[in-house]
Amino acid sequence: MPILQSTTTTVASFAIVIDGHEIASFSDLGGIVSEIEPVAYLEGGGGGPIQLPGKVKPPQVVLRKGRTGGAELWAWHESARMGQMAVARRSCTLAMYDDRGNRVASYELEHAWPSKIEVSAVRSGPSEVLYDSVTLVCENLQRITV
Repeated sequence: MPILQSTTTTVASFAIVIDGHEIASFSDLGGIVSEIEPVAYLEGGGGGPIQLPGKVKPPQVVLRKGRTGGAELWAWHESARMGQMAVARRSCTLAMYDDRGNRVASYELEHAWPSKIEVSAVRSGPSEVLYDSVTLVCENLQRITV
Protein backbone atom coordinates (compact mmCIF):
# COMPACT_ATOMS: atom_id res chain seq x y z
CA MET A 1 0.00 0.00 0.00
CA PRO A 2 1.57 3.34 -1.00
CA ILE A 3 2.20 5.89 1.71
CA LEU A 4 0.51 9.21 1.04
CA GLN A 5 2.68 12.18 1.73
CA SER A 6 1.11 15.46 2.62
CA THR A 7 2.82 18.77 2.40
CA THR A 8 2.56 21.17 5.27
CA THR A 9 2.12 24.83 4.48
CA THR A 10 4.42 27.11 6.43
CA VAL A 11 3.46 30.72 6.93
CA ALA A 12 5.80 33.56 7.87
CA SER A 13 3.40 36.52 7.81
CA PHE A 14 -0.21 37.56 7.40
CA ALA A 15 -1.76 40.69 5.89
CA ILE A 16 -5.15 42.37 5.66
CA VAL A 17 -5.75 43.68 2.13
CA ILE A 18 -8.61 46.05 1.29
CA ASP A 19 -9.18 47.21 -2.30
CA GLY A 20 -5.75 45.88 -3.29
CA HIS A 21 -4.01 47.90 -0.53
CA GLU A 22 -2.32 46.15 2.41
CA ILE A 23 -3.47 48.05 5.50
CA ALA A 24 -1.65 45.94 8.09
CA SER A 25 0.72 42.99 8.33
CA PHE A 26 0.88 40.54 11.22
CA SER A 27 3.29 37.99 12.64
CA ASP A 28 0.75 35.78 14.44
CA LEU A 29 -2.62 34.28 13.62
CA GLY A 30 -4.57 33.59 16.80
CA GLY A 31 -7.15 31.66 14.83
CA ILE A 32 -9.86 31.61 12.21
CA VAL A 33 -13.13 30.47 13.74
CA SER A 34 -16.25 29.48 11.82
CA GLU A 35 -18.76 27.85 14.13
CA ILE A 36 -22.27 26.41 14.14
CA GLU A 37 -23.88 25.69 17.52
CA PRO A 38 -25.14 22.09 17.71
CA VAL A 39 -28.71 21.64 18.90
CA ALA A 40 -30.01 18.40 20.41
CA TYR A 41 -33.14 17.15 18.65
CA LEU A 42 -35.29 14.31 19.99
CA GLU A 43 -36.63 12.04 17.28
CA GLY A 44 -39.90 10.21 17.69
CA GLY A 45 -39.72 6.46 18.19
CA GLY A 46 -37.76 6.34 21.41
CA GLY A 47 -34.31 7.00 19.98
CA GLY A 48 -31.86 9.23 21.72
CA PRO A 49 -31.26 12.84 20.75
CA ILE A 50 -29.37 13.63 17.57
CA GLN A 51 -27.30 16.77 16.95
CA LEU A 52 -28.47 19.16 14.25
CA PRO A 53 -26.99 22.47 13.14
CA GLY A 54 -28.34 25.42 15.07
CA LYS A 55 -27.37 29.07 15.20
CA VAL A 56 -24.49 30.08 12.92
CA LYS A 57 -22.04 32.32 14.75
CA PRO A 58 -20.29 35.06 12.79
CA PRO A 59 -16.80 34.01 11.65
CA GLN A 60 -13.90 35.61 13.55
CA VAL A 61 -10.21 36.09 12.80
CA VAL A 62 -7.67 37.06 15.49
CA LEU A 63 -4.31 38.53 14.42
CA ARG A 64 -1.33 39.90 16.37
CA LYS A 65 1.68 42.02 15.47
CA GLY A 66 4.36 44.17 16.96
CA ARG A 67 3.22 47.76 17.24
CA THR A 68 4.10 49.96 14.25
CA GLY A 69 3.32 53.56 13.40
CA GLY A 70 0.35 52.77 11.11
CA ALA A 71 -3.05 53.97 12.28
CA GLU A 72 -5.32 52.42 9.62
CA LEU A 73 -6.50 49.56 11.87
CA TRP A 74 -7.33 51.94 14.69
CA ALA A 75 -9.25 54.26 12.34
CA TRP A 76 -11.20 51.27 11.01
CA HIS A 77 -12.03 50.16 14.55
CA GLU A 78 -12.96 53.71 15.53
CA SER A 79 -15.57 53.92 12.76
CA ALA A 80 -17.21 50.75 14.17
CA ARG A 81 -16.95 52.10 17.73
CA MET A 82 -18.74 55.27 16.65
CA GLY A 83 -21.54 53.22 15.09
CA GLN A 84 -20.61 54.13 11.51
CA MET A 85 -21.17 50.59 10.27
CA ALA A 86 -21.73 51.62 6.65
CA VAL A 87 -18.09 52.75 6.69
CA ALA A 88 -16.75 50.06 9.05
CA ARG A 89 -18.09 46.98 7.28
CA ARG A 90 -15.48 46.28 4.60
CA SER A 91 -14.78 43.22 2.53
CA CYS A 92 -11.12 42.29 2.72
CA THR A 93 -8.63 39.52 2.12
CA LEU A 94 -6.55 37.78 4.76
CA ALA A 95 -3.39 36.89 2.81
CA MET A 96 -0.81 34.42 4.13
CA TYR A 97 2.80 34.50 2.93
CA ASP A 98 5.75 32.14 3.23
CA ASP A 99 9.25 33.29 4.21
CA ARG A 100 10.00 34.19 0.56
CA GLY A 101 6.97 36.47 0.27
CA ASN A 102 4.92 34.07 -1.85
CA ARG A 103 1.21 33.95 -1.10
CA VAL A 104 0.40 30.44 0.15
CA ALA A 105 -3.22 30.87 1.29
CA SER A 106 -5.99 33.47 1.29
CA TYR A 107 -9.39 33.96 2.87
CA GLU A 108 -12.04 36.42 1.75
CA LEU A 109 -13.83 38.13 4.65
CA GLU A 110 -17.14 39.68 3.60
CA HIS A 111 -18.38 42.75 5.49
CA ALA A 112 -15.64 42.47 8.10
CA TRP A 113 -15.06 44.96 10.89
CA PRO A 114 -12.64 45.06 13.83
CA SER A 115 -14.72 44.24 16.91
CA LYS A 116 -11.73 44.39 19.26
CA ILE A 117 -8.28 45.96 19.33
CA GLU A 118 -5.95 45.23 22.21
CA VAL A 119 -2.54 46.77 22.93
CA SER A 120 -0.31 44.75 25.23
CA ALA A 121 3.26 44.05 26.31
CA VAL A 122 4.73 40.98 27.98
CA ARG A 123 6.15 43.24 30.70
CA SER A 124 7.46 46.78 30.90
CA GLY A 125 11.05 47.70 30.24
CA PRO A 126 13.34 49.35 27.72
CA SER A 127 13.55 46.30 25.45
CA GLU A 128 9.91 45.16 25.57
CA VAL A 129 7.75 45.30 22.46
CA LEU A 130 4.18 46.56 22.35
CA TYR A 131 1.78 44.26 20.52
CA ASP A 132 -1.45 45.04 18.71
CA SER A 133 -4.11 42.34 18.61
CA VAL A 134 -7.18 42.70 16.40
CA THR A 135 -10.32 40.58 16.23
CA LEU A 136 -12.21 40.82 12.95
CA VAL A 137 -15.83 39.71 12.71
CA CYS A 138 -17.37 39.09 9.31
CA GLU A 139 -20.63 37.91 7.75
CA ASN A 140 -19.05 35.29 5.53
CA LEU A 141 -15.63 33.63 5.24
CA GLN A 142 -14.42 31.91 2.08
CA ARG A 143 -11.14 30.05 1.45
CA ILE A 144 -9.61 31.22 -1.82
CA THR A 145 -7.46 28.81 -3.80
CA VAL A 146 -4.01 30.22 -4.50
